[in-house]
Amino acid sequence: MKSRAKPNGRSSLAIGELARRFDLATSVLRHWESQGVLRAPARASGARRYEESDTYRVGLILLCQEAGFSLRETRAATGTRSLSARRRLLLRKRAELEQRIARAEAARRMIDEALACRARDPLDCAHFRRAIEGRSGRLGQPRRRASRRASEAAKSPAMPGSGTT
Repeated sequence: MKSRAKPNGRSSLAIGELARRFDLATSVLRHWESQGVLRAPARASGARRYEESDTYRVGLILLCQEAGFSLRETRAATGTRSLSARRRLLLRKRAELEQRIARAEAARRMIDEALACRARDPLDCAHFRRAIEGRSGRLGQPRRRASRRASEAAKSPAMPGSGTT
């Protein structure tokens, strides 16, 4: 189906046409409707008919997804008229993004070091050994997040004949 002029002079789009504009499956638009991110459109003869303004809404949803917003966060950010609520959400997402960027930059540095390393085995590389030591605390000591079973076993004396010493 193609665009049609509505009685008010505005054109409307079938769900397939709107989905094709963004290379989406029609099921994505239906899902967004069910999640309250995209408004349910008017229907003509039982078929969904979107307004041209809905193309901007779909574009905005996709931009939010690319920025790492969940559908719930997208609904909150785009559905509120409260500038302060939107600002709080955007500041929180910005902080999350800064953390992801920091992790990505650290990963890039590690890969750059690996590319520059002449050791045949990463365990023989002084840089990686320092990185591993930094992640594990002091080598030879158990990590802080030991399981309850492991910490209880470490506290109880070995039983004769149990196979533990």
